[in-house]
Amino acid sequence: MEEHKNHITTVTKWDEYAKQNDLPSAAQLIHAFVSWSNLKTELGLSKSSNKGYPFTKEELIQIAIDHSEHFTTIRKWNEYARDHQLPRHMSYVNAFGGWNEAKKEMELKITEDKKAPTYTKEQLRRILEENQRYFINQSTWNKHAKNNKLPYYLTIRKHFSYDEIVKITNTKKNKGHTQKDLLEILIDHREFFFKSSLKKWDKYAREKYLPSSTTIYRAFKGWKNAKIELTRFIKESTN
Repeated sequence: MEEHKNHITTVTKWDEYAKQNDLPSAAQLIHAFVSWSNLKTELGLSKSSNKGYPFTKEELIQIAIDHSEHFTTIRKWNEYARDHQLPRHMSYVNAFGGWNEAKKEMELKITEDKKAPTYTKEQLRRILEENQRYFINQSTWNKHAKNNKLPYYLTIRKHFSYDEIVKITNTKKNKGHTQKDLLEILIDHREFFFKSSLKKWDKYAREKYLPSSTTIYRAFKGWKNAKIELTRFIKESTN
């Protein structure tokens, strides 16, 4: 189906194309893939990708690293990805030109990360104290860290709780939890956020040291409202 995937848009349009090219009907494909949505996901044509905010190569590699024990064969990955709402193998094929090429990129990134400098807790504390005015939110800190070769937000959060960071940097508690700051955080995790429930998000957020569903819910006065605002924010960012 790979050579015909650009024609897999709606059921009606596909049936017209399939009839002209002697291909399986939409009904047959739905029977094979359980749903039309699953078919599009398998081919890297998910709803989110068609809205203008697909995974970047960097995001795909990070996802592969985070789940590297499952990133082995196409079949095993697709089974795992389907259960955990992650990009299927075709997303990697489309981005890197092949499954093996994607695996090589992942292995290269892991090697580079192992060569990255490590920090003690005391070193991180001093870095926070010396750069506290930049610890406004995750996005601002990461930009500063990138420009000055400092540890990124997630590295710091692995060693300090949010309350500890507030105390070290003398910032007000909850600073960085405005709607705009939350949107800047969520845009980097948009694929999972759009598909997740409050419960699924909290599990993901704990692993990634991100704001909880309660924080997001309160800021936007609703879970659905947060997703609507993030969609608007993404569109504005790409214009």
